[in-house]
Amino acid sequence: MMIQLTKKLKIKIKSFARIKELGSLMKIYVHNYTEKYGDDAYCRVGKDLLMDTLHKRFDYNCFAVLCAISSVLGKRSEYKRITKSKIAYRMLGYKSKEIFICENGNRVNILTKRQIERIIKKLHSKGFFGKFTYAKRITYYSTRLDDEQLRKRVLQNKLMFEKNKLVDADNEYSILIKNQIALLRKRHLLKGLTNGAHNGKLN
Repeated sequence: MMIQLTKKLKIKIKSFARIKELGSLMKIYVHNYTEKYGDDAYCRVGKDLLMDTLHKRFDYNCFAVLCAISSVLGKRSEYKRITKSKIAYRMLGYKSKEIFICENGNRVNILTKRQIERIIKKLHSKGFFGKFTYAKRITYYSTRLDDEQLRKRVLQNKLMFEKNKLVDADNEYSILIKNQIALLRKRHLLKGLTNGAHNGKLN
């Protein structure tokens, strides 16, 4: 399988024994890492993009940011809200800030939000993903939808969410009203029984 893969990617291998050795070390590292931190985030990368990055035809930081965004979106998500802070750690291979600090402390510098923003603009202008910033503070990304499709989908989902909230509020108040009415009726019934008992004694 390794030979077929290297042929498909057109990669020249000097020593398959060394590659096998490195593969075994990588498996051990991944096993130990997941044992400590749980399953990690993965993303799919196109062969051409990978090779372009490997041969420095595509900027590595752009590649890392694109991988970070793809890892958050996963295979099933149509779109997701993604913060620049999350991208900063994901592009280094960590699914959270906590894991990054645990592994590195403060020994590794991360890109600033301004640097990440510049990379995002560059990738977005080349059509790598759709992007929509809601209320000037919440940014959604999608590798399946373009900008306009993403805006419409966010609008649709937010309206549906608000509608469901209103329905839940209506149901909550309906139950509250029914309970209050039942309580009033119970009090009225008890009052009637008490008055009847007093009248019976008087007679």
